[in-house]
Amino acid sequence: YSSIFSNVFKVWAEHTAGYDYVRTPFYKCPIKTSHVRQVGFKDLRYAEDHDFAIRLKESGLLQREYFINKVLHMYAPKPEGSFDERYGFNKSSDKYVALSCTEEDIYAYFLPLTVWAWQQWGFEPIIFIPENDSPILKFSVESCTGKFQVYKYTCEEKRKATYSQCSRLFAAAINIPDNAFLITGDVDMLPCNDYFSKLRTEHITVIGEDLTDYKEYPMCYIGMQVGQWRHIFGINNRTYQQCLEELIDNIEGENIRGEQWFLDQWYATKKIKESGLPVLSIERGRDGGGGALNRSDRDGWAIQDYCIDSHLPRPGYLPENLEKICQLLLVQFPDKDFKWFEEYTEKYLQRI
Repeated sequence: YSSIFSNVFKVWAEHTAGYDYVRTPFYKCPIKTSHVRQVGFKDLRYAEDHDFAIRLKESGLLQREYFINKVLHMYAPKPEGSFDERYGFNKSSDKYVALSCTEEDIYAYFLPLTVWAWQQWGFEPIIFIPENDSPILKFSVESCTGKFQVYKYTCEEKRKATYSQCSRLFAAAINIPDNAFLITGDVDMLPCNDYFSKLRTEHITVIGEDLTDYKEYPMCYIGMQVGQWRHIFGINNRTYQQCLEELIDNIEGENIRGEQWFLDQWYATKKIKESGLPVLSIERGRDGGGGALNRSDRDGWAIQDYCIDSHLPRPGYLPENLEKICQLLLVQFPDKDFKWFEEYTEKYLQRI
């Protein structure tokens, strides 16, 4: 593996600029002592280097850099025990991802594939869906395989989209361990490697805050221990249905779906910041088109050799979009057989 440390970079990233790891300056670089003292180190058990580096970068203190274009050190780790053991985390091995889906076919189609992908990285999906008799949604759920959980909510039709989005915030209301790890995802966002399996920290972890220009925490992805979710969002002994009703049912408007499209993201940011708990914010970085770095995005579609996730093209079952998705799967999961996905697609198309 190769790495480079330089102030020319805006964020930490992987597999870019011809290197496996790109880093802004941190304590492995000689830095003026007064700058280091001014920025300081937070009392973190893990990822204190990234936290320090980002705050140093944002401070604007580094105005000059002397770059040495040579290999200066070799990193030879000798890990003993598991990640959690090495860093002293008292965590469950259980990992969950909160997903939600309605009967809209542009979303329902992706459900079995996204569930499958999260399972490949050791996550058990928790799926929230509306209580209705939609045959297409029922088929999508029944087509999911492996270990997953499904929970249904009830609401007025005009509030369905908002309920669906916000339901992920209250996944900790179900019976899962306090010390398990729970992260939010989108049903049309496919995780493409084990990037998310490494997010085992004792702090709240937010990925891609830079993509909102640091205004809000993106709903995809926020991760923390289940007990932290319960504390921050005041779940206590309430059900997810009660939490949703309290948050949404008093909201009125002509177009609740459109007017409250970012309610989940706004509420998540508000509650997390009000908690005062430390947040580990991991920047994604932006590509040349302004999208997330290392993402195959439906806007400006391109399949990358190293891909963290993919914002899947919609509707996914259209021939031109299905071809893109199948090519992506072959590149990112070369040893997997997707005959099941082809058969699922054929049956799905018969139902719409």
